[in-house]
Amino acid sequence: MKNYSSAHKQDFVVQWYNSMIIHWLIADLEEFMQDLRVFVIDNSIIFQNSLVQELTKKLPSGSLVEHAAQPADALDKLSIFKPTAIVLNFALGSLLVKQEKFLPLLVKTFPKVPIITYGILESGEKAAKILGASHYLKKPSIGQP
Repeated sequence: MKNYSSAHKQDFVVQWYNSMIIHWLIADLEEFMQDLRVFVIDNSIIFQNSLVQELTKKLPSGSLVEHAAQPADALDKLSIFKPTAIVLNFALGSLLVKQEKFLPLLVKTFPKVPIITYGILESGEKAAKILGASHYLKKPSIGQP
């Protein structure tokens, strides 16, 4: 069995993870498959850039992908961008923005927009659904098979 470096494993996990997010986006937005407007919010610039690149390659032509690293910055951009889907690092969903938790604020502000969340905890799925997220994907850790 090959012994892969930690960086190689991380690249594989990020690629797999991106493909899962893209799968859910396509499943949720099949009826709107032209001119998708996907907004990615993640404070990990490496993961954010990787996901934005994958989405840009795999979504139908005419689709737009925008991103932000912090909730306050995201809110400013979202009001202008008018997304058809939001992809959110669940850890950012509990941060306070305008004296409200960010994920419920997104749900209230964009009630018809699917919000796909992801995080490292199994328990995050239940919390994400309670707060209004459409989906929750658990990030695999690098050490998992």
